[in-house]
Amino acid sequence: MSPAVIDPNEELRLATFAVGPDLYAVDIMRIREIVRPQPVTPVPKAPAGMVGVIDLRGQVLPLFDLRVRFDLGPRAEAAMVHVRYLILKLDGRSVGVVVDQVLDVVNLTRGQLRVGAGVLAGEAAQVFLGVAPVTGPQGERLALLLNLRRVLQGAHSIPVDDLLRGTNRTILPIPIDIPRGTS
Repeated sequence: MSPAVIDPNEELRLATFAVGPDLYAVDIMRIREIVRPQPVTPVPKAPAGMVGVIDLRGQVLPLFDLRVRFDLGPRAEAAMVHVRYLILKLDGRSVGVVVDQVLDVVNLTRGQLRVGAGVLAGEAAQVFLGVAPVTGPQGERLALLLNLRRVLQGAHSIPVDDLLRGTNRTILPIPIDIPRGTS
């Protein structure tokens, strides 16, 4: 069976959001909805980053805080006004993810994504699918494309600052095809 041909002109829509100082993105088709913070019921012995469960209109969902999962310090009280819960679809289930601020939806072509060797180093290449150039009020930045399965699985936190230390955050290397089915 031959590998699927990836069209570099295929349009993608990515939702961008901030967690700490970094910009992240996920395929907008994974987002079911975005909600304001609500009461969380803690779960004893939950995996790292899982802050508990929420009741969203009768559906109980696990809630992961990416700040905790990425081993970042607590949010400043003034920043709490921007915090949102992304309700995501993952493997046929819904899960909530706490982010510091939801930003924009960006339209890119698959050819604009940067993935593979030279973009992300070591374990970062497993946690992130690649990077995407995003233009916003602060100029052009790179958004890290999350591999949601890798980010949410595991018992230990992911020290994102350590992961990204060896990563080139400033250059945009030539595009490399993204294998299908890795998100």
